[in-house]
Amino acid sequence: MTRRWAKFPKTAQLDPTDPLFQTFGSLFLQTQKALLGDYGFYAADPFHESKPTVRGEAYLNAVGQAIFTLLHDFNPQSVWVMQSWSLRDPIMKAVPKEHLLIWDLDGRIRLRHDNFSGYPFLLGRLDNFGQKTCFHGNIGRTAENEFGKLCKELPNLVGTGLFMEGSLSNPLYYEALFDVKPAASRWMWNRG
Repeated sequence: MTRRWAKFPKTAQLDPTDPLFQTFGSLFLQTQKALLGDYGFYAADPFHESKPTVRGEAYLNAVGQAIFTLLHDFNPQSVWVMQSWSLRDPIMKAVPKEHLLIWDLDGRIRLRHDNFSGYPFLLGRLDNFGQKTCFHGNIGRTAENEFGKLCKELPNLVGTGLFMEGSLSNPLYYEALFDVKPAASRWMWNRG
């Protein structure tokens, strides 16, 4: 069981190291493919806004291996998409670099994780938490074209994105963000 979160009750969660995870996960992916198609990118954020049920790096590494195995068995060309908000290095490092894409939602989490140790990542902007109507956004930072500058320094920076929880805030901020000319996108990195 997970702990309560934001006044929601505890929920049951299948541990990725449980053998049933592969069975249920495979059925889920097959059903998803039948309903929606398959584009090769699969989102999974283990322990997002929660804590692992077992302590230690060995367990976290096993979680990463289990999720990677599920995705790779389903589609050998799969790319696991993981947001950096709740990133744990042992999970990340259990996955080959060509099979993981990290979304740095607010563009700062990379600093706590050594630029994700060479794993491909998107540099994001996250604002407007909870669809709050407000007039904000760092237009100065946007105009500096942080993405373009960092592309020159970080070969594992493969793209940029806007990850807002609502879009009813500052139209000038969004206009500036989309007008900045980024460096050439490296979205399709060499996957061997």
